[in-house]
Amino acid sequence: MLFQPYDWFTIPFALVWTGFVFTFEISAIRGGAPLFFVIWGIPFVVVGLYNLIGRFVYDASLRSRTFYAVTNRAAIIVTTLFGRKVRILGLSTMTDLTLDEKDDGWGTIYFGSAPPQWTWFQSSFSRPQVPCFAMIRDARQVYNTIMTARQEAA
Repeated sequence: MLFQPYDWFTIPFALVWTGFVFTFEISAIRGGAPLFFVIWGIPFVVVGLYNLIGRFVYDASLRSRTFYAVTNRAAIIVTTLFGRKVRILGLSTMTDLTLDEKDDGWGTIYFGSAPPQWTWFQSSFSRPQVPCFAMIRDARQVYNTIMTARQEAA
């Protein structure tokens, strides 16, 4: 499980949201509210649980089923979470390459402009739209390998 900077906002918001909707649902069920009100709260409970727990499970599953490779001509991203998805990024046509590295050597390499800041909604429901090698070990070494291969490909 990895925490991101936006989690400082998302986690407390998800706790408040989920607590409120659970209270609403319990009150609706115990209070004998019409079936409509009981059903009405279910999607809000699902969203709250996803923001609180599910997004971490999804992210971990996605990262465990994503594989990266670098050749002398391309960076390759293969994801096998829901079927097989292969992205091949030509090194000679790459215009922007950004490294976001942490102190421990882990980091993300963006192939294109890195998202400046995600909103809480984007961080909760999606991953960056820019192709990237997400949260990899020895990110600086991989970045240097890509830069060398990119210079040779040009």
